[in-house]
Amino acid sequence: MGKRKKLYTRFFMSLTAISVCCILVLAVVIFYWYRNITIDNVNKANQNVLVNTETVFINYKEIVQNYAMDFYRNPNINALMMNGDTSWSDQLYSALSQIRGALVVNQYMENAYIMGVDEPVAMFENLPLSPESKLELFSRMRKNVIVESPFLWEATLNNGTPITLLTVFYNDRAFADSEYYGAVALTVNLGKLQNNLFTQKEGEITRYAVLDGNASVLMHSALDTPLEEGMLKQVVASSPERGSFVYRGSGEPQLITYVYSAADKLWFVSETSYRDSIRDISNARTLMTGLCLALIIAAALTANLISRRMYKPIGRLFGNIVHLSGNEEALKTGGDFDTVSQELEQIGVKLEQLKKESDDSALMRWLLSPREPRRTAVRR
Repeated sequence: MGKRKKLYTRFFMSLTAISVCCILVLAVVIFYWYRNITIDNVNKANQNVLVNTETVFINYKEIVQNYAMDFYRNPNINALMMNGDTSWSDQLYSALSQIRGALVVNQYMENAYIMGVDEPVAMFENLPLSPESKLELFSRMRKNVIVESPFLWEATLNNGTPITLLTVFYNDRAFADSEYYGAVALTVNLGKLQNNLFTQKEGEITRYAVLDGNASVLMHSALDTPLEEGMLKQVVASSPERGSFVYRGSGEPQLITYVYSAADKLWFVSETSYRDSIRDISNARTLMTGLCLALIIAAALTANLISRRMYKPIGRLFGNIVHLSGNEEALKTGGDFDTVSQELEQIGVKLEQLKKESDDSALMRWLLSPREPRRTAVRR
């Protein structure tokens, strides 16, 4: 009886183990499946935000470009470019008033320059550039064609502070061999423009930035800690125009999503905590754990029921075999199936012996049985 109970226990444990393994494998597959779906949805949402940010940036750039074109075509400003007359007059006052009004309305526009044929003619500066930077800008105006507007360049302020400026200009140089007749240049302070592109409220889950080709941060949302240089370099080294990756730097892993603007040669980047990205599925992990435990208990009860139903006929069969063999101690000392097999063989041997004995007995009875005398026919 002990061996049969041991057999039942083995069978029950095997079914339970198989059920538990299947449930755990299924739970792991479901978890990673939903985690990938969650990350993909977060990436799509971040990419939509970055694309919208790029669109807004392009709109601001077009606004500045339109101002440059309007100033260039303005008769008063155009006359200043052509004759270089900077003496105080109603013409100069009208030109500077229009420029000053545009800079006041659009606070991200810092400086405006009216470039003559031979030198800068007039300027309105909120952030005065050094004389060297002004000469460099004038040189660019003489050489650049209008399709090169806008451009990024490193300028120096009067106090010696370096600054990256986005400069929008307009001139009549449509081709490299075109004549230069003057230009209007407007500089955009990216530090102020970022306030129009990104929220500057601290503590946001997702942080945004705009990078140039050298992995320098041009604009960004509120940053309580700087963006890691390794992450920035990995973004600009990426080949696809859109993509994402998980960056594991000095802190916790970050989900990085980026969109590349080929027209402006800028990278629009978002950084989200990887843990926050999968927060919903992580919260569901507790529910999945409880569900797995419930399924395991259900599987154990089912395995117990199946084991009992399968064990009863097997145990009854083993008991019948033991009773047939008459060797009830056999199952207590030997293996389960081996012992039963041995007992069946012994029963088979005994049956063969009994059959042989029966055949021998029948033959002997036939030989020993008295025979009747043979009758002979009498002829008459």
